[in-house]
Amino acid sequence: MRILPLIISFLFAYSILGQTKEDICFQVRIFQNDTVKVSADNLISGSLYVLSASKDYYTFTSDTSFIWQSESSLISVCYQKENAAYQDLYKYSAATYDSNALFRPAPLIVENQKSNLTFENSRLQTSGVLSRAVNTGTNNDAGIQSELLLNLNGNLSDDIRVNARISDRNVPYQPEGNTAQLQDFDKVFINVFTDRYSIEAGDIQFKNSSDYFLRYQKNVQGIGLKVKPKDTLGTYVELKGGINKGKFTTVYINPIEGVSGPYRLSEGINELYPVVIANSERVFLDGRLLQRGFDNDYIIDYNTAEITFSPDILITEFSRIRVDLEYAVLSYPRSTFNSKVEHRFKKGSISVEYYNEQDNYKKPLRFSNSSEIIDQLIEAGDTSQAVIPGYSIFEGDASQTLENLYIRKDSLIDGLNYQYFEIYTNSQDADTLYKVNFEYLGLGEGSYSRRQLNGQAIYVWEGNENAGEYDPVSIVPLPNKNSMVSLSGKLDITKNETLIINSALNIHESNRYYSKANNQSIKGYANNIQVLSNRRVSGFELKQHLSVDIIGENFQGIDRFRNMEFDRDWGQLRDTLSQENLISYRVGFSSSKSNYSYQIKHRDKENILNGTDHQFTIYQQLGKWAINGLFNRMEGSYYGNQNSWGKEYFSIEKNKGRWQPGYKFSSERNILKNDNDDFVIRSLQYFNNHDLYLNFNDSSGSNFQTGLFYREDKSPVNGSMLDYSKSINGYLKGNLSFLGDHRLRGAVILRSIDYAFEKEDETYAQGRIGLSGAIQRIGLNYNVDWNLQSSRELRRNFTFIEVPLGQGTHTWIDENNNGIKELGEFFEAYNPDERKYAKVFTPGNDYLDAFLSRLSFNYRWSMAGITKSRILNGFSFNGNLLYEQKTQASSFSERVNPFKELDNSVIFSNVINNYIFKWQSMNQGWYVQYGHRIRSRRQLLFSGFDTYRNTRSKVLLNVPIGDEWQSELGFISEFNYNEAENLTQKNFKIQQYIVNPALSWLPSNKFKAKIEYRIKSKDDLNSDVQSNATWQEGVISITGNSNNNFVATLNLEYKNINYDGEVNSASGYQMLEGFRSGNNFLWSSSLRKEIIKGLVLNLYYQGRKPSGTRVFHFASLQGSILF
Repeated sequence: MRILPLIISFLFAYSILGQTKEDICFQVRIFQNDTVKVSADNLISGSLYVLSASKDYYTFTSDTSFIWQSESSLISVCYQKENAAYQDLYKYSAATYDSNALFRPAPLIVENQKSNLTFENSRLQTSGVLSRAVNTGTNNDAGIQSELLLNLNGNLSDDIRVNARISDRNVPYQPEGNTAQLQDFDKVFINVFTDRYSIEAGDIQFKNSSDYFLRYQKNVQGIGLKVKPKDTLGTYVELKGGINKGKFTTVYINPIEGVSGPYRLSEGINELYPVVIANSERVFLDGRLLQRGFDNDYIIDYNTAEITFSPDILITEFSRIRVDLEYAVLSYPRSTFNSKVEHRFKKGSISVEYYNEQDNYKKPLRFSNSSEIIDQLIEAGDTSQAVIPGYSIFEGDASQTLENLYIRKDSLIDGLNYQYFEIYTNSQDADTLYKVNFEYLGLGEGSYSRRQLNGQAIYVWEGNENAGEYDPVSIVPLPNKNSMVSLSGKLDITKNETLIINSALNIHESNRYYSKANNQSIKGYANNIQVLSNRRVSGFELKQHLSVDIIGENFQGIDRFRNMEFDRDWGQLRDTLSQENLISYRVGFSSSKSNYSYQIKHRDKENILNGTDHQFTIYQQLGKWAINGLFNRMEGSYYGNQNSWGKEYFSIEKNKGRWQPGYKFSSERNILKNDNDDFVIRSLQYFNNHDLYLNFNDSSGSNFQTGLFYREDKSPVNGSMLDYSKSINGYLKGNLSFLGDHRLRGAVILRSIDYAFEKEDETYAQGRIGLSGAIQRIGLNYNVDWNLQSSRELRRNFTFIEVPLGQGTHTWIDENNNGIKELGEFFEAYNPDERKYAKVFTPGNDYLDAFLSRLSFNYRWSMAGITKSRILNGFSFNGNLLYEQKTQASSFSERVNPFKELDNSVIFSNVINNYIFKWQSMNQGWYVQYGHRIRSRRQLLFSGFDTYRNTRSKVLLNVPIGDEWQSELGFISEFNYNEAENLTQKNFKIQQYIVNPALSWLPSNKFKAKIEYRIKSKDDLNSDVQSNATWQEGVISITGNSNNNFVATLNLEYKNINYDGEVNSASGYQMLEGFRSGNNFLWSSSLRKEIIKGLVLNLYYQGRKPSGTRVFHFASLQGSILF
């Protein structure tokens, strides 16, 4: 935040000295197929364009919007206005996400923002807010919350332009503990550029997808410089450097038949709790790139590294799922440097590029840098991870931590002395306590097993080695380094032929501790030469491509430089470093209605594989029909065994007209045989698939696709390929418009599997159906969505941590007065001065299979203006509901029913049901309103089920008395229920009834006074001896404002409570809401004042005086500057 005064001074100076200008530009980061829409006054029609981008990259949908059709990029969008004396301000409205929430991409919408802090004659456009809040309470504890959002774009001079986006957010903890990362989310991006020079700093992306060997995509916090010539020919220079936000890896998911997820993205990620860098992932299913989004192909939780596929995506045990991503670097600081020089001349170009990324092994973040640990890491050798002791001495107060602590003991077994850890209890005496991390090593690989005690996971020693699954160790990633120098050249030999040469030298270290100790690094080289030819022959376009790769045995790319299916096409599961030679020749003929090609490749990977691949493709348009075909055959050896691939894809379809039938045949047959006796060792895939389908497209927007496909799979059994399964699959998906304003959308998949052996036959369905529309004649608008799919549920652990005042959600009540903070003694706080703890879930790997059914329904029904009847005109009925369940029930009817009663088969449930019925007298202004709300949630924790339910009904009658008075009478019935299995002290069951008359005085629109009286009766239905609390409350509230720049409120409450139950308990806290039996007082005030235009001050204060205790204070001061 030290840069903030400089930014404000900078803006102020240029606001005085700048000249008005009609050209306006702003910068957004955009992804393929995103829509940008500009909303601005006085925008000149036809003036919208993207700076320094070919018009082929985007398509206009109107004068103010376009669709971006190129790859992800940071673009500058420009337009002109008729009058730019006071520039409009813009902000980029991007999709946001919360941990454990659905990540949904939204169109890019650039909205007109009103700036309150304006600079006359400025050529800079700004929008945003700077906010700081300080919270303090009775115990002199304080917490600070901050937020900075600033967008800046415009001209610094006639030649120099700037674009910037700066955000600094301190994210508060959510009530259900679903903010997994306890850190500030900061983002800074500043770009200053001219026609030839560009400097960008902050959160930037390094990317190269055009070089043959040197490919990468990294998110860093750093700085970059670009220099380009005046014309397209000349020398281009790039320099970039920074601190990595993540590390690249590829994750292979082992799918479960019919299960859509969530799947944990943890393979190859050497972090205890992996966090995926937002928007870094690329998800491939059977070689096809998927699109993120709730209404698209998948959703992802970046904070827990979990991915879930949509109901219309079929996941089978044969699905190939691969995810390229970056994950947060939590073990070592990691840095990246990149430089590139490219010279372009008339007939070609030449470039040299250097790239280096490395971990700082001198500053580990997860363990102490002691000589003992370093020696262990050196001994691990040239590998990617090591095992070190996972325990340390605990030096704090054992009674003030929720962590499980352990004591160390000795045991003599068969004459051998064993040291082991045992859970510490408060009744034990111990001189030394230990914090212990237990790693899961696999069944029979460890000496400890996991158990449950008082709702928490503990680890118990099993007496000898290899009798458990866990050990008291930490598996730590080792620091690595990877650098590369790449030299590329391109030369047009003739008008039709081009020569391309690529060379690269790679240096990498898997374990920098080991490399430095032994003074050695691993070096590898790679070379590629290509010749391309493109000629016209007898009306056809003849293309030829010859390519030769020579790759050294130790060459390792920065990121993957070959296509995603490359190794699989050669029968190789994963790439292995080895000397490699690859030669490829491709020839193709094409015209406007046809395309034929043939390709032959020979690959020799020393001591691993040797083979030849032939591929023939065909496309032919015959009238309204099109024929596509791909025929591939690979023969070779893999580790001395016979390796063969056969692939055929053929389709014939009608691609013109409304009705478009088609047929597809696909087959893949891979066999790895013993070279001596034809014994089948392995098969990556062996199937035949027939797909018969029908597409429909209509000018009204209706479209659908339905089909039926039959698939046969084989699997190696005892050295022979035998039938494994046969499946029949039906699908229907699309959109249908009917009756004018109604639309039916969705996708349904039915799958029936007949297994030849080992498994029971399966039949299941999945999909989603949506219905939306409006019935105008009765004023009804609605939207319904229903999802069905096989899923999983993670059994979670959780804990509570102390946080700055105002940022928490829970309070601690010492029920047994032992001074020890126990897991079952934390409750959601009623009062802000009590909110000192946050509930945090810790991810695990204990997934349970379940079937998900989710129904959502939103509706709005209003008769206003629909009918002439005065009675019906005042009618409205609005609501929304969500019923979501994951069940392990076996019957189909129970699986698809989201309204199923909770039993042991339901392992997750989430219910939200709100509706409000209102009738208002059109003549006299009075109204009656009935509202009903249901909140219910059931979650599976390691301690057992946790179930919460709240039901609230309210009847409200509002009657005006003259012009200045209003009377209200409210009746409320509310039921609160909480049941925590194995943490019974958290259980409560409360029924309450409230009668609430009120009288309001509104002499003007600048003043309001209200007096209320509440009678509240609460019954504790959970205790062995039922208890009751009777409340009588008087409330006076006053609100005043002046010219919309000053708003003040004052609230005074008196609460007389008569309670005959236990105070220090879950039920007692719910019955008393933080007060005491007797006379209680609560007072609060707030003030909102606009000091100067754009500078707003907010002050809030609350005091409460429970009966027989001291006064508790809470105050919050917040200042905001609107740019």
